[in-house]
Amino acid sequence: MHNINNLRIYQKARENLRAIHQLRQRGRNFGDLANQLERSAISVVSNIAEGAAQDSDKQCLRFMGYARASNTELQSQLALLSDIGKMTEDHPLHDHISHLGAMISAFMACLR
Repeated sequence: MHNINNLRIYQKARENLRAIHQLRQRGRNFGDLANQLERSAISVVSNIAEGAAQDSDKQCLRFMGYARASNTELQSQLALLSDIGKMTEDHPLHDHISHLGAMISAFMACLR
């Protein structure tokens, strides 16, 4: 069992969620992707929290895998926004989401 408040991946996932929410609040029209972006970002945070609460590293790993998959989904959605001209490819969120994926993978490697 891990304290989520001490996990940097949890803090980073929350930062990313806030950044996505702020981007939407600034009046960006992302169409159907808007809700999906937030749902994916919420899923990342939620799965990290749920994994941290598990009693074994094996169970924690399972939820971290879900978090990483949701983070990859988020990367894909940002790429789609770039493809349709709603976001530039050099927007900082691309790097932040990618960095979190690497952090989750590193945490999973420590659990193995």
